[in-house]
Amino acid sequence: MGRPEDHRKPWESFLSRAASALGEARDAVVRGSQIGKIKLDAAFLRREREAALARFGAAIHARAEAGELALPPELEPLRQAIRDLDDQLAQQDVELEAVEAEVEMQREAARVAEQAARDAAADLAADKYEGFGPEGQETPAAPRRRGAGEEICRVTKKTLPPGRSCVREGTTSAARTAQRRTQVNMGQ
Repeated sequence: MGRPEDHRKPWESFLSRAASALGEARDAVVRGSQIGKIKLDAAFLRREREAALARFGAAIHARAEAGELALPPELEPLRQAIRDLDDQLAQQDVELEAVEAEVEMQREAARVAEQAARDAAADLAADKYEGFGPEGQETPAAPRRRGAGEEICRVTKKTLPPGRSCVREGTTSAARTAQRRTQVNMGQ
């Protein structure tokens, strides 16, 4: 057998190669992050440049429109394109205002219709309970029109067809049903 130092040499060599590979990987990650940061900074600077060019162009356009600056003839088509776009934007603003006004009118009409429906429902509910005062006390009902031979039931306040009589006052619907069955069974 060899010496213990002989066994250490392959491990030391392996560890040094692994450390070197890890160092190279770390360096690659650092370079990659530096590349990403530079690209991000460049994109930000490009956006800033575009915004500065837009402000510069707007200032030149404003001075040319005011007559303070004469533009070379080759820039006139660009100037006209800007005027055309401004006209289209103004037309869009007018259309938008008209549509918004129409939508608001429709919303108002819907609110009015909804309120009318609520009022009609309340009126119907009031008609249903017409003739009954507080705590179920009977009050005089409003006069109703009747056809020839029709009666108004004293209990339900409904118009009865000719030949039908009102059920007895004070009976419940179950009692009225039982009363009708009895009349039918007795042949009445």
